[in-house]
Amino acid sequence: MTKKLIMFFFLILLILTSCEYQVLDLYNEGADYNLRDRGPAGGWIFYENPDWEADGWKYLEAAPVDQSSGTTWMNPVSYIGAIGTGIGTGKANTDLIISATTSSAKSCRDYRGGGYDDWFLPSRDELLKIYDNLMVYSVGGFLSINGYWSSSESDASNAITVYFINGSPSSTSKNSSNHVRAIRRF
Repeated sequence: MTKKLIMFFFLILLILTSCEYQVLDLYNEGADYNLRDRGPAGGWIFYENPDWEADGWKYLEAAPVDQSSGTTWMNPVSYIGAIGTGIGTGKANTDLIISATTSSAKSCRDYRGGGYDDWFLPSRDELLKIYDNLMVYSVGGFLSINGYWSSSESDASNAITVYFINGSPSSTSKNSSNHVRAIRRF
């Protein structure tokens, strides 16, 4: 009987070990993902780049939690030229914002979710993709009544916020308080 018991435990251990490796492979940066899958940093995949070979990154992943429930875009308010609104411009915008001041972008850059340090504040269009591909499907724990900062600047006094109640972008005073959700590309 003890021999059968030992074989039983060995079989269970073998099954659990196989499952563990499959789970780890699922979060591998080299793996293929679908929209709304968990990414390698534990966040949510919300965009697949059709030009990934030329751009050097294939997916955008949103952090699994907000980095702030209320922070200003930038203080003191000034124009810094973070005007990129398209998909793929959030990282460059974040770099510009951080070089100028402490801001909502810094809370994204300081985030270390999943052990990664390449997070940034999404551009307007990246945030709209989060709304379309995650929020609409109730994925990611976004708060629908709140606005989320983008890294896209409108002018010296305003930056673009996307309101997740309806997915509409709005030019908002940089010293207003809004939510922040970091993203990364890989």
